[in-house]
Amino acid sequence: MFPIRNPRGQVIGFGGRVLGPGEPKYLNSPETVVFSKGRELYGLFEGRDAIRKADCVVVVEGYMDVVMLAQHGVQNAVATLGTATTPQHVGKLLRLVERVIFAFDGDAAGRRAAWRALESCLPQLSDTRRIDFLFLPAEHDPDSYVRERGQSGWAEALEGAVPLSEFFLGELSGQVDLDAPEGRARLQALARPLVQAMPAIALRLQIMQAVATRAGITTADFAAFVAQGERPASGTAVRPPGSGSDGAASARIQRSAGARPSSQAGVGQRPDLAGKVRLLLALHPALAREFIDVADLPQPTVQWIGWVAQLPEGTRFAGLLEALRAEHPEAADVLEQLALRDRGLVGDLDSADALAELRDALVQLRLQAIRSEIDRLAATGLADPGARARYAQLQGLLRSVRIE
Repeated sequence: MFPIRNPRGQVIGFGGRVLGPGEPKYLNSPETVVFSKGRELYGLFEGRDAIRKADCVVVVEGYMDVVMLAQHGVQNAVATLGTATTPQHVGKLLRLVERVIFAFDGDAAGRRAAWRALESCLPQLSDTRRIDFLFLPAEHDPDSYVRERGQSGWAEALEGAVPLSEFFLGELSGQVDLDAPEGRARLQALARPLVQAMPAIALRLQIMQAVATRAGITTADFAAFVAQGERPASGTAVRPPGSGSDGAASARIQRSAGARPSSQAGVGQRPDLAGKVRLLLALHPALAREFIDVADLPQPTVQWIGWVAQLPEGTRFAGLLEALRAEHPEAADVLEQLALRDRGLVGDLDSADALAELRDALVQLRLQAIRSEIDRLAATGLADPGARARYAQLQGLLRSVRIE
């Protein structure tokens, strides 16, 4: 039995490992509001001091990998709890350290797991954080590797970890024939949704340039292709109270929030950024006053923050929902569906953690809007001096955007 602790050291669940033959080999406590495999990492509390000291954390696949690494002196490893790496896992780690290394078996299953981890990393990328991937020899996992080669051998293996960008480009290029126009077109098609998932940072531009080079086109051409069909950043926000209650408005609200009927609600799915802001502020209404003067946010989010901020002090979620339903029942329905679907992901955050999550989400919303405008300008070829000036201004904003 493995006690699973949250970052505060509280036991929130258990993991069991079968000692002999039998399935499942591992079994966790059931999902609850307190214990969610998509948020928690085994060993994070136990390894916190070593992780901080190294400013690096290694993510492995199983409890025994963490235990065996620790027994051989490697204390900065954590493991997912029998599930794929999620954006919540990645975000939690990147708030702690400068470097995250994912260590996987070198076989086909390991590379598939690594790719799923990469996809979860894309929305969390930062120019000041580094994400690498280590692939062990096919016959090894971290447990067997450290038993055979020890702490020094493990350290040598980590030196061979490849950057996320290299793994990204190598995997996509390996799926196509770059000597044929069809293959180069397929490369662009494979890369487009992945690039769209990235925040507007310098690394995104570097990856776009590398894809364009492999595809034999200009970066501006690839930027135009990426911009086609990209959803505007403000399109995910709830319409604020007082914006009308006719059937068309209701349909727009349902589409904007991505809500489904309660019988189809995707419990456990990751909320979009605007939905996350909406739900966090509904659960912690007092925090809205922290952001009332934040500039450069999508207008629907600004209106939602303003409406929540004017609620009476001490308002809780139930009271907020009641007030919203009285003024704008369609928006209340959307919020209620959002809470049913995603409350397990953010509902257990205390006020300080919720404030940190809100800051991160609002920064990303601002950056999404800037990124979309940059891509639209790049698609024009920047022949107009005014467009070039605006492009340069937006690039400066990417480096300066902060929420104080």
